[in-house]
Amino acid sequence: MTREILLLDVTEMSGAHVCVAGIDPASCEQIRLADPTPTRALLRRLGGLAPGDLIVVDCQPLRRPTPPHTEDVRWNPASIVKIRTLEFGELYAIVSRCSFPSIEDAFGPAAGTGASGNHFWPPGRGARSLATVFVKYVRTTVDDRGTPRVALRDEGGRYYRSVPFQDLAVKTHSETCGSCDVAARLREEFDGNGVFVRVGLTRPYSPDARPPACWLQVTNVFARPRAHFR
Repeated sequence: MTREILLLDVTEMSGAHVCVAGIDPASCEQIRLADPTPTRALLRRLGGLAPGDLIVVDCQPLRRPTPPHTEDVRWNPASIVKIRTLEFGELYAIVSRCSFPSIEDAFGPAAGTGASGNHFWPPGRGARSLATVFVKYVRTTVDDRGTPRVALRDEGGRYYRSVPFQDLAVKTHSETCGSCDVAARLREEFDGNGVFVRVGLTRPYSPDARPPACWLQVTNVFARPRAHFR
């Protein structure tokens, strides 16, 4: 089946793996290119893929996706064609009609929080693992280990204070621009009030002694057109 997908997330994963996901712009259906798992090398061979790219690709839903990762599809890398890259205004208009008012509306109540303050959800259940959420504000920072993190308050009033920011261009920034003030650049590009944020739930893993869980991450922020992290 040939599908048109508006890419909203190109996200760093472990090793050389990358998560590439987006929506059907007509139906707002969430789609993740999961099998095979994309890699950085594959993205380079495809000429690069980034949020805002409109593509067509042959793909099929997995027969038995594991909740909450219900968006996974099997896809043919050789079939992918990039049609164009949307201007920010057009992109913003599409994500605004395909959004949730809160993270709980998207994923249900969190099961708890970890030592860093980030929230987690139980594996094996849930309707989705990807969503666009309207937030009252978003603020970025870099922690003591150099990890980009996000604090946000959604329209439901809940505050999420230490969410990893996993966008590939953000996470690999030091490889191409080692001299700039990353924290300042993050604030310039992504901090804002009344904006849309892409959020996702990780595959189950355990950063500590607790059982594996699906952890919240931010994968994109639509505050303004990107100028630096591209």
